[in-house]
Amino acid sequence: MCLFVLPHFRIACLLAWIVCLCLPGVVTAQERGIGVTAAAPAGERRVALVIGNSAYGPALGKLVNPANDAADMARTLAGLGFDVIHKSDLDRRGMEEALDQFTARAQGAAVALFYYAGHGVQVEQENFLVPLRARMRRQLDARYEAMPANKVVDYMQSSGARANIVILDACRNNPLPKSGRSTGSGLASMQAAAGTLIAFAAGPGETADENPGGRNGLYTEELLKNLATPGLSIVEAFQRTREGVHRRSRRKQTPQDWNQLVGSIVLAKAGSEGFTAPPVAGAPKPGSTLSLDDITKAAQQEKESRAAWDKRLGEMKNAYAQVETIGRDTVSPEIKQAAWARFLAAFTQDNPYSTEDEALRGIANERERHWKGTIEADSAQAWFSRGEELFENGKWTKPKQARDYYTVAIEREPEFAEAHVQRARLRIFHFQEYEQGEADLRQALRLAPNLASAHYAMGNLLSSQEKNDIKGAIAAYTRAIELDSGFILAYLNRGVQYARKKALDKAIADYTAATGSEDAWVRAVAHTNRGITYLNLERSKEAMADFNAAIREAPTFARAYVERGKLRTADKDHDGALADFSAAIEHASDFAEAYAFRGDNYNNHQRDYPAAIRDFTRAIELTPNWAFAVAARGNAKLNNKDYDAALADVNKALDLQPDYAWALYIRGRVYERQGRTAKAKTDWRRACDLGYKPACGK
Repeated sequence: MCLFVLPHFRIACLLAWIVCLCLPGVVTAQERGIGVTAAAPAGERRVALVIGNSAYGPALGKLVNPANDAADMARTLAGLGFDVIHKSDLDRRGMEEALDQFTARAQGAAVALFYYAGHGVQVEQENFLVPLRARMRRQLDARYEAMPANKVVDYMQSSGARANIVILDACRNNPLPKSGRSTGSGLASMQAAAGTLIAFAAGPGETADENPGGRNGLYTEELLKNLATPGLSIVEAFQRTREGVHRRSRRKQTPQDWNQLVGSIVLAKAGSEGFTAPPVAGAPKPGSTLSLDDITKAAQQEKESRAAWDKRLGEMKNAYAQVETIGRDTVSPEIKQAAWARFLAAFTQDNPYSTEDEALRGIANERERHWKGTIEADSAQAWFSRGEELFENGKWTKPKQARDYYTVAIEREPEFAEAHVQRARLRIFHFQEYEQGEADLRQALRLAPNLASAHYAMGNLLSSQEKNDIKGAIAAYTRAIELDSGFILAYLNRGVQYARKKALDKAIADYTAATGSEDAWVRAVAHTNRGITYLNLERSKEAMADFNAAIREAPTFARAYVERGKLRTADKDHDGALADFSAAIEHASDFAEAYAFRGDNYNNHQRDYPAAIRDFTRAIELTPNWAFAVAARGNAKLNNKDYDAALADVNKALDLQPDYAWALYIRGRVYERQGRTAKAKTDWRRACDLGYKPACGK
C-alpha cells in the first residue's frame, strides 16, 4: 500500500471598519434582537443590515465585543428610524443570504446602512469579511472562504438607494500568519464613489482598541454616541468620533475616512433647529411674509467656516513641507517615523470643503508606515514572515534560508511557538535533524498547548520512518482535529496511519472527510488514498471511481495515473494502462515508479523489450537501489536474449535484496537458457521455499 502525506499549509486574518454613507431614509423592525423601530421623517426610508460575528473557532479565536457592538448598533439605528435586519454568528452562506435580503429591501431607499463586527483580512489590497466556520490557515484563503467587502458596497450601490452606509468593525488583532508579499497588516484603502463615505476604525496598519472591561470597542462606543446626537450631520458624527478615539487612545488609534457624500445627512434631527433644505414654495397666501433671517445666518456661518478651514489647510501644507524636509535629511528611521506620526496626530480632522487634506494624510500614512516597517524589520514577526514568503505550494523553495529566518525569529522572541513549529518541520523533513526538530515541537507545545499546527507536525514526526509510532501519530492528529475541526490535512494524514494499522474503515472515513477540502490538490490526494484503500478491500469498482475523481480534480497528479494504470493492468486493459503510465511520466518526469510500471507493460504486454529496458534503466537512474527495477530490467534483457547482461542485473538485484524470490526465479530462467540446469533448479527451489509459487515444481 502506498499512501501519501501532505505537508501543513499555513493561514491568516485581519480586521477593520468601513462606512459607506449616502442620504436619509425610512425603517421598520429588525429580525433579531431589537424591538420597535422609530418612525423616520416623512418621505425618508432607511434600511440597515447589522451583523456581529463572535463565535469563531480556535484558529481565529472567539471575539467578545462584536456581539455587543452589533446589538447596540442595531438598537441605536432602530431608534433613528431604520428598518433593521440584525444577524449574529453567520457562516458564508448566511452572510450571502442576509446581504441578498438587505439589498432587496433597500431598493430605492433614502439610506442603506450595513454594519459588520468581526474578523476581516486584507489580500492583495482587497478586504474580506470572515464568516464563521471559514477554513483558513493563512490570509490568502480569504479569497475562497470569506466575503469581499467590495461585494457589499457593489450590491448596495446597485440597490438604487440614494445613500449607502457600510460599517465594518474589523480592526482587531489578527491571530493568523501572513501569506507573503500579497498580504498586509490592517485593511487596505478603499475608494469611495459619489454619495459614499468609507471610514476605518483605525488607520492602515493600526489595530482598534478593544476597550477591555467596556461593553463596546472604543470606536463603536464613540460612534454610537455621536450617531445619536441630535442635529449632527453624519460627517460631523465621524469627525467627533475620530477626535474622541484619537484622544482616548492616547494617539495610538486614529480612525480614517474617505468622504464622497453629496449633500448633508442628519440621522438624529434637532427639532426645528438649523437649516436643512430650502422650503418648497407654495401658493401665495394673503398676508404671507418673507423672512430670510435663518438663511442669512446659515450663509454667514458657512462663510466663516470655509475661511477657518482654508486657514487650517494652509497650516497643514506648511507642516507637511517641514516634515518632508526632515524625511529627506540623513537622519535615523526613528526620527522620520516620529515626524510623520506627529503630523498625522496634529491633522486628524477632515476638511468638509476640500479633499487636499485627505491626499496629504494618505501620503503621510504611507511614509509613516514605511519608516515604521524599517524600524520593525528586525522584529521576530518580520523574520518569521520572511520564512513564510519562501513557502510555496506546500514546500519551501529555499529550505536552509527559511530555517535561518525562523532561527532569528526565535532569537528575537524565544516564546514564538509558530516559529518553533516551522523550524521543526524544516529540521525533520528537509535536513533529517530529528532530535533538534522534536525538541522544537515539544517547546512549541509547552508554549502553546492548544496550537493545532504543532500537534499536526508532531503527528508527521511520529509517523516518519525514524519514529514509526503509528499509535502516537494517530493521537497527535486526533488532537489537532479536536482543536480545529476543519483541519483537513490532519484528517488526510490520520487516514494514512489508520490504513497502516489496517483500520481500513476508519481510514476511508478520514479520506472521505478530506475530499471536502477547498484545495483541489488535497481532494485529489484524498481520492487516490481512498482508492488504494478500496483496492485492499477488493472493491475495485469504487477504487476506479476514486482514481478517476482524483484525475478530474488534479489533471497533473501523476500518482493517480499510476494507481489507475495498475488497476487497469489487473483488469487486462493493457493499452489503457500504458496510456496512464505515459501520462504520469509526462506530468512527473522524475517519477521512478511510473517508468518501472510502463517498462513492465512494454515487457509483458506490448513485447517491446528495448522500450522496456529504457524505462527500467531510467527508473534505476532515479532510484539506484530499487531491487525490483534492477531485476525487471534483467527480465526484459532475458526476453531480448541478452543473457549475460540479464544475469548481471539479476545478480545485482539479489545483492540489494538476497531473499528476493522473484529475482531468484528470473535468474533460474537465465541459467536455464544458458544450459546451466543445476544452477537453475537450485534457484527455483529457493524461490519456492520463499513462497514464489511459479517456481515450485520446475
